Amino acid sequence: GKTFAIWSEFGLGDEIMFVQLAHYRKHSLGAAKVIVFTQDPLVLLFQTHPDIDAVFPVKNWQEKQPENEIDYWEFPYALLTHHAIPFSNIPKFYPYLFASPDKISHFAPQCVKRHKPRIGLAWRGSPASEHDAIRSIHRTKQLDELIAQLPDADYYCLQRDLNEAERKWLAKHNIPEFSTQLNDFTDTAGLFSHMDYIISADTSVIHLAGAMNIPSVVMLAERADWRWSTMCQETLWYKSVKRANANSWPDVFHLVAQYVNEHFSVQK
Repeated sequence: GKTFAIWSEFGLGDEIMFVQLAHYRKHSLGAAKVIVFTQDPLVLLFQTHPDIDAVFPVKNWQEKQPENEIDYWEFPYALLTHHAIPFSNIPKFYPYLFASPDKISHFAPQCVKRHKPRIGLAWRGSPASEHDAIRSIHRTKQLDELIAQLPDADYYCLQRDLNEAERKWLAKHNIPEFSTQLNDFTDTAGLFSHMDYIISADTSVIHLAGAMNIPSVVMLAERADWRWSTMCQETLWYKSVKRANANSWPDVFHLVAQYVNEHFSVQK
């Protein structure tokens, strides 16, 4: 019967991941109202979550939401520390974030369905991240190795920030990119709605794919973040996301190809 606020913390992908718990807060713990304070690119996207009552940009929250209207608040990473039940037993639902009809329509002419599966690619996170060296793919030669494993597909670039080498690589393979059209995550969600499968490094792209319940695989070389687990190919957070974790990128790409081929063979 109280108003509970989830406060902004760390990266965009982290916040996408943890707002999943708004469902648990509302339906199992009985919060009367769930409020989220988040970073600007996520505000409109989080308004599509059916269990979030209000979303505010964290940078000027006091102008929008008086503090005395909040009974309790917590940072995303600490949400689970208050409960004794295992995460796997916490009630969840998917999808919990959605693309708006106008954004879906905007990208439809650019993502026409052909005879091949439409696969979205994201290979690099923010260079400002302390984990960028081990979670991102920085060489286009490695991207060649990845798509060589899956030649029978139409690829789409999901990266917003691109360097010159990556732009040349995309042009070489005739892979469309949408960097100038991705102003916030509602645009990204609209683009994602046309993908049959998403392959991504550990960045916000894979979290949005999981939140939208799109079949996906996260590429994890060397040391993986604890939230992706290490025990099986399935992830605990997202039922549509598999994890490809190995000691080298070539081994990761082999697993990615295996999962993608398995998915589309089942679909047939």
